[in-house]
Amino acid sequence: PGPRAGPAAPSADGTVILVDALKVDPTPFVAAGGEVLANYGNGYFLIRVPRGLQDDVRGVVGVDPLSERTTIDVYFSGVRFDTAVGEPSLPPSLKATVPGAYLVQFLGPIQSQWVTELERAGLAFDAYLANYAFVVTGSPAAIEAARASPYVGWVGTYHPGYKVETGLFERTDPVQVSIVGLRD
Repeated sequence: PGPRAGPAAPSADGTVILVDALKVDPTPFVAAGGEVLANYGNGYFLIRVPRGLQDDVRGVVGVDPLSERTTIDVYFSGVRFDTAVGEPSLPPSLKATVPGAYLVQFLGPIQSQWVTELERAGLAFDAYLANYAFVVTGSPAAIEAARASPYVGWVGTYHPGYKVETGLFERTDPVQVSIVGLRD
């Protein structure tokens, strides 16, 4: 029960919220111009509300504005950045010249069918990164399918600089390192 997810790709304008329908009725958010992006089937709805409503949903019991939703935390290197702002500045030597892997960040809590759809399009999923992001590999067509997915909020290159712990750049003495590889 509750509002239905629309088939069209969501507008990039607006705030994405997670609504607990057991605490607050999601219908008024949709009536005010919001778009249901996902019905999780457990009383939770992912809804994009118009930008003008973003202040009205703060502090509402049962509404989570997912404030960290666009932050990617590459925990093993210490790199953390907000995809809504842009990628972090990296020295040219630590940027990928030919991308081999990418970061794909979903709009909110991930449903397994979103991953399955992109796997069918040719993406191979690897490491999970907070928030709602994965390291992936795939053909250019598979990467474009991810960019076109209504459930994906951001796709970017997985640069070599994201793989190196930032403290290592200042070190001149020998250090022990751990190397984490991708599937292929």
